Amino acid sequence: ISAVFARQGVEVTFRTYPYARAVQQVKDHQADGWVASFMKEKSFPLYPNYHFDKNEQTIVYLKHKQNAPVSTGSLSNKRVAWLRDFGLDRFIHEPMHINELDTIESAFQMLEKDRIDYFVGAKSDIEDFIKNHQPDMTSFGMAYAFHLGLYMAFTDNARGAQLRDMWDAEMAHFHTTEAFKSIYKKYGYPYPFP
Repeated sequence: ISAVFARQGVEVTFRTYPYARAVQQVKDHQADGWVASFMKEKSFPLYPNYHFDKNEQTIVYLKHKQNAPVSTGSLSNKRVAWLRDFGLDRFIHEPMHINELDTIESAFQMLEKDRIDYFVGAKSDIEDFIKNHQPDMTSFGMAYAFHLGLYMAFTDNARGAQLRDMWDAEMAHFHTTEAFKSIYKKYGYPYPFP
């Protein structure tokens, strides 16, 4: 993100907030943008054409409750949870009984207590939770759900429009360069474009 704006001479200052608060900061025009929005996740920000990353969404479930491979089709008419404000029902076209949760830890607890059937979340976040909290994974399974592009979401004002336009102008070419690809390689992330 910094590299894209640096090409236009703009220095980026980052502040870290819980996701819902970061979104509210942009809505209230107290920040110029937030990082890692799904496209059209919210109706109020300005979205660029180019994403900066893609996020694999993963389904977590109890193995003993499955008798077939798990996919998004498995979620039909089931109790499905994801983190609050992620709005994944826009991307999963199945009828579901939706629960929004505050933490991945609560998702694992609710699965164990049979209060939800599935949890859908970013694979990287789930893997971080498993690494940091070391739950007993013998009874849990994980399956691929889908990929979502991650975007900058800019505040809806003249400055936000200018930043969005700068982003798209730079990314139109920069995302194909070796300099851009080397950023992902340096940090061990997959390159998010075909």
